[in-house]
Amino acid sequence: MKSLKPRVSLHQADCFRLLQERFHFSDDTAARCDKLLKGEYGETRVDELLSCFFDGFDGIYISDLRLNIDFQQVQVDSLIVLDDCVLVFEVKNLSFDLHAADGLFYMMSGEPFTALNDQLARLKKLLRAYVAQFDPYIDVIVYPFFINDSQCIHGMLLRGDVLATSNFALVLAKYRRRFNWRSTVPLVNHLMKRSVPNNFDKKMDIDYSKVTKGTYCSVCYNKVERISQRKFQCLKCNTDISTAAVISNGVKEISRIWPDKPITTKLVTDWLGESIDKRTIQRVLSKNYLLTKGNYEGWHYK
Repeated sequence: MKSLKPRVSLHQADCFRLLQERFHFSDDTAARCDKLLKGEYGETRVDELLSCFFDGFDGIYISDLRLNIDFQQVQVDSLIVLDDCVLVFEVKNLSFDLHAADGLFYMMSGEPFTALNDQLARLKKLLRAYVAQFDPYIDVIVYPFFINDSQCIHGMLLRGDVLATSNFALVLAKYRRRFNWRSTVPLVNHLMKRSVPNNFDKKMDIDYSKVTKGTYCSVCYNKVERISQRKFQCLKCNTDISTAAVISNGVKEISRIWPDKPITTKLVTDWLGESIDKRTIQRVLSKNYLLTKGNYEGWHYK
């Protein structure tokens, strides 16, 4: 299966992920960003499951697609374009149980889960109408995909139209097929021409001076300690990381959180809490990055 438009993490989510151990976020911001991370984890896991499941078969996989259809915007977590249908996946990483009945979802109290029901109905309506403009005989099937293994969807059929990690392979097996995937390109183009930027991805403004400087793990984002001249170790997950990798990770962190900040030896030295000497940092930067002179920034690395 071919993959188009890889998923890109939101700037807010990345800032929170990278800085949660070194910057104070307000309770509201932390709660919002934690929800973003939870959603991204679910979507990424579905990407991995579906890519592996459809490996060796034909189709075009598109993730994180925002479409403007009839002046209405709709967010598509993932979809697969096949020769005669489009599979749409609405990913949910929820921590509470639900009841499914007659195509609708209910809280365990019996109250309708209106937000999800309305979201799925809108997704079906807009996408089916838009795909029908291209070819009325192409079916659009929308699957809610519940990715949390500890969540229970009561009333979910083993081979029904609700997906979980326990049954998605059984439900989707009939769609694994071989065909000329190039035949789907016109439909993909029809979808992509309505693609718009994700305006939900608002940049998070982080005050550099208020961030705790030092060396942090690129796996769990906790503090790392130097155990030798060329190696650091995370005290929480026991990951070993070379000094060169610590420097490279520092550059990536700065570039992601503050994309407009010019990368200099002085900045990286400060960002790493002066735990690595300036000469070593300069050597690693010179080896891995291009030294250039900007109109306003002076000499910096790219």
